[in-house]
Amino acid sequence: MSERRRIYLMRHGAVSYFDEEGRPVPEDSVPLTAEGRAQALAARELYEGVELDRVIASPLPRTQETAALVAPGHEAEIWPELRELKGGKLSEIPLDEREAALIGGESGKPA
Repeated sequence: MSERRRIYLMRHGAVSYFDEEGRPVPEDSVPLTAEGRAQALAARELYEGVELDRVIASPLPRTQETAALVAPGHEAEIWPELRELKGGKLSEIPLDEREAALIGGESGKPA
């Protein structure tokens, strides 16, 4: 008989893409805000008593910080494939790269 499993998916807590002076923060280093940390701690309360087998996060600091707050005592596995796509204009991406990303994700391999 197989064991029933559950998957809990979360997005990182709130962030600000601008610093106190209004300058943009490099997207790869955007941390959680105080509100984002509070959201993660609230999620930890919701998951209290839930036994987690694995915690997986993208390489972005905000996702790792969220994972550490939500699931203390678990070291998050970092999966580069979960990194969000960068913003910009679709027309700026070469056609072959666009097609590969849309058909097979960032790896370019068909899903």
